[in-house]
Parts: sequence; structure tokens; C-alpha cells
Amino acid sequence: GIGLLGIVTFFISLIGGNILSTEQNLTTGEVRRAIAIASTVVFFGIFTLKSYPQEIKFLIEDFWKLYGIIIGFYFGTRALERIRGG
Repeated sequence: GIGLLGIVTFFISLIGGNILSTEQNLTTGEVRRAIAIASTVVFFGIFTLKSYPQEIKFLIEDFWKLYGIIIGFYFGTRALERIRGG
């Protein structure tokens, strides 16, 4: 359920961002934004889980580390683009 939520959110934000964009082609910023939005939705969706199978317990408990890496990459690359661009 949570994985499907992330995938659907990713594609909705990717398509929606592209529709609202002035460019026809997908940009790296749009893809990066879609990944950040989808991982945020999954991160908060995990809080709603009351129980989960033992097979994925390690993944659920350590997802905050993965989420931190994704968000750090998102803001780090944006800052790097701003430094390069001006």
C-alpha cells in the first residue's frame, strides 16, 4: 500500500509539474522535485502504519535515513545549481 502510494504520487507530481512548466521536456529539477514529494508522502505514510510484516521491519525503521539522504541530495543539488548559475 505505501509503495503504491509513493509510485502514484511520483507520477502525479511528475506529470503535474511538467504540465505547469513552461518547457515541454522534463527537466532534472522536475524529476528531483517529484522524487522529493513522493518520498515525503511515503515518509509520512509510514507513520500511519500500525503494524507491518517482520520481513520489512528493518526497511520501515531505517526509512528516515534514506529520506534524509533524498532530502539532502535535493537541497544540496539545488544549492549547487544556484552557486553555478549566479
